[in-house]
Amino acid sequence: MSSVESLGLLRDPVVLSAVILAGGASRRMGKDKAWLDVGGCRLIERQVAVAREVGATEVMISGRPGADYSSLGLPVLLDETPDLGPMSGVKRAFEAMRGTALLVLAVDLPAMTGAVLKELLLGTKPGQGAVPQWETGDLEPLVAVYPAGAREMITDFWTQGRYSMQAFARACAEAGSVALVGIPEADRSFFTNWNRPADFPAGGQPPTR
Repeated sequence: MSSVESLGLLRDPVVLSAVILAGGASRRMGKDKAWLDVGGCRLIERQVAVAREVGATEVMISGRPGADYSSLGLPVLLDETPDLGPMSGVKRAFEAMRGTALLVLAVDLPAMTGAVLKELLLGTKPGQGAVPQWETGDLEPLVAVYPAGAREMITDFWTQGRYSMQAFARACAEAGSVALVGIPEADRSFFTNWNRPADFPAGGQPPTR
């Protein structure tokens, strides 16, 4: 039994797909943060490993034009329309995925772990994904699992010119496509992201509790 099947997410011969969102311009960082070194490992390589740890058998990279991802040996998806935010990469992943569930994972989360994602997967069931929710009500739509059935909804959002992943995740919750899984405040460090050089600690070690 695979690690995903043991969590109850997938019960038939299906596949958990994953997309690592690395297509941002990284303007505030000043360089492509996907290739920042985190304890001897490139950030993008780390996220691929975390996705595989939780059972993703299909991993795709939502990448930047001109960047060389060949060392990863993974499919690379380019945004249909540049500069419209992460929804563009998620939409492309929905179109390309072969599985029945899509794990969305932003590249700039150096402290995200397989253990945290496994807890999220425990909140899923066949045909229904899960999105983390803070006590404030805010969601984490870029560390989430969406069912393949949400493809039509994201296409509708795109057609309407609605590019907010927060709004998309909430619409999925209202439609019953995802469950909202509460995150304790003590776990906030796992969701820390790196956007500016000041966020990148000396030695490249990710933040901890």
